[in-house]
Amino acid sequence: FNDLENVLLNSYEDLMLLDAALLGYQNNKKWGVIDKQGNIIIPAKFDSLQYEKEYIITYQSNKLGLYSKKGQIILDNIATKIKKINEDIILFQVNQRWGGINKTGNLLFSPLYQYAVFNFPYLLELENEDHIATYSLLDKQFTSISKLEGDKIEPFSTDLFLLRKGNYCGLMDKKGILLLPVIYDEILSFSPQILRYKQNNKWGIINYQENKIYNLLFDYIAPLQQQVSIIKNENKYGLLNDTGSLLLQPDYEKIQIEGNKIKAYQGEIVE
Repeated sequence: FNDLENVLLNSYEDLMLLDAALLGYQNNKKWGVIDKQGNIIIPAKFDSLQYEKEYIITYQSNKLGLYSKKGQIILDNIATKIKKINEDIILFQVNQRWGGINKTGNLLFSPLYQYAVFNFPYLLELENEDHIATYSLLDKQFTSISKLEGDKIEPFSTDLFLLRKGNYCGLMDKKGILLLPVIYDEILSFSPQILRYKQNNKWGIINYQENKIYNLLFDYIAPLQQQVSIIKNENKYGLLNDTGSLLLQPDYEKIQIEGNKIKAYQGEIVE
């Protein structure tokens, strides 16, 4: 009680304990924040306050703002909603549109988006009438793309996204640069620079960094196993290596990969 003595000697209209070090105080029907020595942290100019762990939410004319416990302004009183996601991002809503700031108040993306949801643990998905966008919590990267180019963004790897439009997909980087056009039925991983793709019920491979399409089309291309991939064409099997080179034509009835050994069956075993 002694550490409150200086505070209580002042003529505050009301006091509200916020945490072990801070109190809300009311003067002229407005609220602010002081420490237990009576030092003003936030001036009394708000209709009400709400304490949320390391933040103080301020209310003024039905608008929300955000302050740090040290009295630093993180967000002016412009928001109708504030939603803290984690240590790296705080969502705020203005005119029914979502924007994002970090914990020091730096703007991550403007309040332009009707929807802001986490469909993946580290990836915030955003959408409005004209654009879809993402914000990655892993590398703090914001990516936006016009709906003329795609209607959904999905994570593909740590550096790449699938861009979907209708039943087709393409590939883009985190800057929104389109690496592969949205013309493929499926795109799957193969090796670091090479991807498997499906188009018109046939599978091929493509080097997305060099935009090089290999003139090889099969009924199926399996994921790599021991740096080789089993391919299938008209119920016959062959092999590709991890660079996309053809090791065995699809002429075999069966291929087995057992450790470091490959067995191909075509009347006799070829090893």
